[in-house]
Amino acid sequence: MKRIITSALSAAMFLTIGLGEAQADTKTLAGFSCLKARGSGYTGESWGGIENLSTSRTVDVACPMVKDASKIKATTIMVRDGHASQAVRCRVLHVRRSYGASSGVSVYQTPYRYSSGWSAGYQNLNFWDDIGSLSGGHYFAYCTLPAAQNGRSSIESITYFE
Repeated sequence: MKRIITSALSAAMFLTIGLGEAQADTKTLAGFSCLKARGSGYTGESWGGIENLSTSRTVDVACPMVKDASKIKATTIMVRDGHASQAVRCRVLHVRRSYGASSGVSVYQTPYRYSSGWSAGYQNLNFWDDIGSLSGGHYFAYCTLPAAQNGRSSIESITYFE
């Protein structure tokens, strides 16, 4: 009898906690969660980041962003710029598809942010404004990594606040 009561209490607590509303929080995703989107460069993974391995070609990568709350409010993308004259560039997109009689795609995209030039260290590309006001949909970062020259260009992490 004691076992049945304990099990029932545990199940009730799980349902009470598990059915709560999604909470806004801060998330950090490793750069290797990004995927090659286009371009003829080659991507590789190094210590959790994604990098362009090509010495002559750029590569575009798309990085998914998981949200629990209604929208993402701010994003910081940590990059390393390995090219003397070409910058790493990124933007954040919010996409919502609709189906039925009024089917289509709604897209909000931030302006590009650019790295400040070659650096042996990391640089933060900050998106401090609200990232779209569409209801529902999904978010992702889209970045172009220049060819490796003075080191490899990479995305190390993406941190965002809901």
